[in-house]
Amino acid sequence: MADGTFALPAQHDLRLEIAPNTLGHTEIRERPLDAPTRKLAEFADLAGAFRGADGAVFRRFRERVKLLDKTARWRREPATEKQLDVLRAPDVTRDLTRLLGIRNLPKCLTEGQVQILIDRVRRFVASDGCEPALLIDSEHRIDVAGILLGYY
Repeated sequence: MADGTFALPAQHDLRLEIAPNTLGHTEIRERPLDAPTRKLAEFADLAGAFRGADGAVFRRFRERVKLLDKTARWRREPATEKQLDVLRAPDVTRDLTRLLGIRNLPKCLTEGQVQILIDRVRRFVASDGCEPALLIDSEHRIDVAGILLGYY
């Protein structure tokens, strides 16, 4: 923000802020939509405040943070048969072809990658086919990093 505040939307009615104060320190604040702002912590520098905010987010939103865990099981385990059955369903296959432009998906997809594909197809269908295409390389490999990071 223009005043040097960093804001993290934590949920629909709450955001966490990292902001300078009048003493030259940096504060972590909780700003609910329907209540006054509450100071959570104060740090001598911005780096310390970011580390503190990371800790606050991990403690307060533990379930959501699992999605960011680079070592999570679902990022490395193969897709389940149930997930693959969903991808093989005729309507999903049709929508994957429209969305990705290919008919055969790579065999080595993980649980997380398949779930992201399923979610993308559902959003594609809900948007009446206006979802932008995902990038596929010349060997028809999905840009998995792009999918996982939400770039496409």
